[in-house]
Amino acid sequence: MADDPVLLSLDGAIATLTLNRPAALNALDEGMADALYATLVKVEHHKEVRCLVVRGAGDHFMAGGDVKGFKAQLDAEPDRSVVQKDIGVMIERVHRVILNMRAMPQPIVASVRGAVAGAGVSLMLACDMVLTADDAFFTLAEATEGGTPDRSTRPTPSAATILLVEDEAAIRAATALALHEHGYTVMEAADGEEALGIARHHGDAIDLVISDVVMPRLGGPELYRILMEEGLTLRFLFTTGYAADDAAHRLAPAVPVFYKPWSASELVDRIAALLADDPVSEA
Repeated sequence: MADDPVLLSLDGAIATLTLNRPAALNALDEGMADALYATLVKVEHHKEVRCLVVRGAGDHFMAGGDVKGFKAQLDAEPDRSVVQKDIGVMIERVHRVILNMRAMPQPIVASVRGAVAGAGVSLMLACDMVLTADDAFFTLAEATEGGTPDRSTRPTPSAATILLVEDEAAIRAATALALHEHGYTVMEAADGEEALGIARHHGDAIDLVISDVVMPRLGGPELYRILMEEGLTLRFLFTTGYAADDAAHRLAPAVPVFYKPWSASELVDRIAALLADDPVSEA
């Protein structure tokens, strides 16, 4: 629809995503954040799309968050905590959008003109290439307020990306679903060989690798060893159904092991502790 906050068009193998709030200089609100997330998921799984172009409708790319809209929400809602919570949810959704963009297999090109501020800068920098018009200008409010950028250097659980390596398709699908429901971005690999390729291409975007120990093609400890030798020092968590199997501890003693079966809540708690660098006892 022409009034949708995000538009998607296809021209052969090229998809174009248009930020579509030109009257508000394409400022980000909750509706646009949700639409961005849904549209990127659609593009990522579209087998014919080989490249994504991101642009803004009208004369500007994105003038940051919709501050006027946020103020109107605060004025209309007596309980400020309700609005603050809604804005916090929107920000977390934007974080997942950025992480998904960095993990997408298709290259992303930003076509930038006019105002690029706040979240617009984050969105632009998540692209693989940026083409700028002569009238483009860039600003970050944090630079004048002594604040921090949109995303801290330490990932929060709801803004983390996990590489899930599991050869059993049913277990992999159920685990990925549970992680998605808890706000994680998940990359999936059916064995260590596939995970090795993903890690080599997207290592900077991966916050944690959860890997089965024994798999037909390259098990978890071997995957860990190769990545360490290549200088990719990623957080790891091994999973196994063999309580008596000490192969993981023997081959990679620094990596914690999580023994199956486990519940989704137990796994999420374990992940949160690892991302926070908290010591946890073995399950």
